[in-house]
Amino acid sequence: MTNSTEKRANSPVAWSSRRGRSVGSSRGSSPSIRNPSEREKEHATIQDIIRLSKERHYTTGKKVPLFFEHLACFQVRAAAVQFPQRFKLGLSMEDGKDYMDLLEHCIHNCTQENCPALETIRLQITAQATAFLELKACAEERVNEAKVLQTILADIPQIQVIDMRETFKTVELLHGRILDYMMECGRQIADNVDVTEEMEAEITTTFKSIFPQESCLFWMDLPSAEKERQVVDIAAVIQGVRIYNKHLSKGGKTLSLPFDLYKQEKKMLSEKVLQLLQILNERTHVSASAITLHIHSLGIQHVLIQRLRDELNYHLQAFAILEDFQSFLDERFAFVTDLMDQFSWKLNVLCDIISDRPCVATELVFPQFKALGNLHKSMLEELRLLRAHQRACIPFLSMAAEPQFDCTPTGFANLWKKTGWTINYHTDWKNSPLGLAKLKVLIMYTTFLQKDLYNVTWDENDALIKAGSSNEGEGRVLTSCEIDAAFESEREIHLGGYCPVTLAKYRGLLLHGDPDVGLVEFEEKLFAFSTEEDLREFARSPSLFLRTVENVVHKMPQLVHLLRLQQCPKLLSLAISEIIDLLSEPFSCEFSTQTAIHIGQPHRWTDEAFYERALELQNKLTDSTQTETSYFKRTSSTQVAYELYAFL
Repeated sequence: MTNSTEKRANSPVAWSSRRGRSVGSSRGSSPSIRNPSEREKEHATIQDIIRLSKERHYTTGKKVPLFFEHLACFQVRAAAVQFPQRFKLGLSMEDGKDYMDLLEHCIHNCTQENCPALETIRLQITAQATAFLELKACAEERVNEAKVLQTILADIPQIQVIDMRETFKTVELLHGRILDYMMECGRQIADNVDVTEEMEAEITTTFKSIFPQESCLFWMDLPSAEKERQVVDIAAVIQGVRIYNKHLSKGGKTLSLPFDLYKQEKKMLSEKVLQLLQILNERTHVSASAITLHIHSLGIQHVLIQRLRDELNYHLQAFAILEDFQSFLDERFAFVTDLMDQFSWKLNVLCDIISDRPCVATELVFPQFKALGNLHKSMLEELRLLRAHQRACIPFLSMAAEPQFDCTPTGFANLWKKTGWTINYHTDWKNSPLGLAKLKVLIMYTTFLQKDLYNVTWDENDALIKAGSSNEGEGRVLTSCEIDAAFESEREIHLGGYCPVTLAKYRGLLLHGDPDVGLVEFEEKLFAFSTEEDLREFARSPSLFLRTVENVVHKMPQLVHLLRLQQCPKLLSLAISEIIDLLSEPFSCEFSTQTAIHIGQPHRWTDEAFYERALELQNKLTDSTQTETSYFKRTSSTQVAYELYAFL
């Protein structure tokens, strides 16, 4: 497992946007850095939307949806993408009517009910925001644990023999402080449970056998850095000894091996994910079949087809995120399995070295014990990471299993029951070759459907497509050998693998492309298609269809993440990861009074940065003694510096 994989596993959006970078996009691209005043204006706009939404829609005990602040930020940025001339990022109260229109537009979009398009955006935000928060909490827990250990470790080098008459008392104090470090390590390894008497006795016995109290007297003469290094190594060795004793059934009763727990919990989580993937696969099949059956008779502009399309996109988005999550779980499990193989190998090496020998040189076994303890710690970190992801996916799994909108009944009997329309099955349905009775039911049912968000008539797109040609270059159809090479090199198919021709012609309708039909390369990006006719049509005028797709995505921002376009420069502002980063920054003003909290630049210190700064300053000890040459001379009574001439 490479380091890049390990870093990706600890990313807040490790599984919710794993394939976010599209082929051909710049790997190092980043959003344009806006000045603090623009960020503060955006923060203020978001707070105004939240305040007005609560006053209008959530006053009767109705609960504000999860991550409503992130949704409001997304809607503000989506409005800037959809209507760049009217709504620009950075609008404020000074802009008058435009600002009020922006607030009304965003509040309307944020508070819609029974809306699959809006729920798709909420689904995307929930997946990434919960992962970010849980992994952030996990990282903060590790930082806090490191602080506790570092505090104990910093005290150890300071313990020195000052009075020879107090030598043995100092040695006892030093030995006890090192033992405190070992106990804290044992508590953290035991998943932060209280140290039991049995665990304390086991760690104490192991510690005294490795580092007897008599050796502390000579150990004091070592440099401070060497002392700290040895204490850390001793902690790993003690852990390795406890694992070895547990393997031989001679101890380690209070020690749990994380691999079995990891395997069991990963299996249970994977079963839930796979079961939900099967359900979503059935839902997407039903929705796609209903669209295929009625799109030619009703047309893409019919509200029922648009509703089915948005429901299909919701299920496709949930399926894509869950599929990435399952791949992430399998990837991490492979990494943990590799750790376990190394763990077993080290354990077998120790058994061969020690065997039945009554005495073994420390230089032979201590490195193996240390490696064993470090491997155990790494597996424990993976277990904690898995549990963090388990907690993160709970709200997402709930939303994916039970959407917060009424799914359209697609069966004839369900539609009949929903509308309450009485028909004669034999005369109106069976005897009608065109299924006119069912068509009537479908049309009547549309009165129950809400006009969905992000549905705009794009007549200019239809005109462009009907024009049928473009002089901006043609796409290159790949040969079978080139297709095999592309799959071997794991090149990503653009637009999430969906057919760009279907997406452009049917205004946001998604249909997976079939690589067996063929691939077209254009501007270093690969495209897949549902039919050979679509492939040939796209190859003749790829830029024409891509401009149409861009227009569709601008009108339907819920497709940005589903099509893996959040890293495109024009759509980068809609990347949910960027929104999460923005809202995780501390505010530099208080919105009720608009008073600056921090003077100058916004305060950006984090707990981890404070801790690192404290460690840095800890090594820069100063003397408080004031001399005639001191440039920080001050009076003792008032603690006010003397006048400048006093230093001359």
